[in-house]
Amino acid sequence: MDSGPACRPDPVCGAGTLNELSDAADLLTCQPQPSGRRTAVFATSPAACRDAAAALEEADLLLADVTQHTELRTRLVMPEVWHTGGLISVPCNTDLSQMGTALSTLADDPGVDAIVTLIEPPPGHTAASLATMLNGVSADHPDVTIISATSLGRGSNT
Repeated sequence: MDSGPACRPDPVCGAGTLNELSDAADLLTCQPQPSGRRTAVFATSPAACRDAAAALEEADLLLADVTQHTELRTRLVMPEVWHTGGLISVPCNTDLSQMGTALSTLADDPGVDAIVTLIEPPPGHTAASLATMLNGVSADHPDVTIISATSLGRGSNT
């Protein structure tokens, strides 16, 4: 059994237990802070978007006001997207490459300092493949902080 968070040499850190999650939170407090307070939410549920928006308000963060150009580009990539400013929800069976393209589009917006993702791996994908996609988006957008909250599932450690 590990005594700390399962950190990789990339920006994604997974935790298998509550103690590991606490250790990971301690680790993250030492990381660079987002460049600003404007935060977008990318989720696989409109309800999760609304809940996250309320949490952002409580944390004194601003919901990102994305440009119309970003919203239109996101809709071109994913016509079935639910998009209200900085709140973006995609169907839970969306392909990871489409999610990555939509996230990159969002990260390109000049009004976005951070993105909170509340997405589950789509059918046929693992948490590790989701982490790989998020790492790619993060590497391509070093000025945007990407925060991911993903359930790894019962008994999973990837």
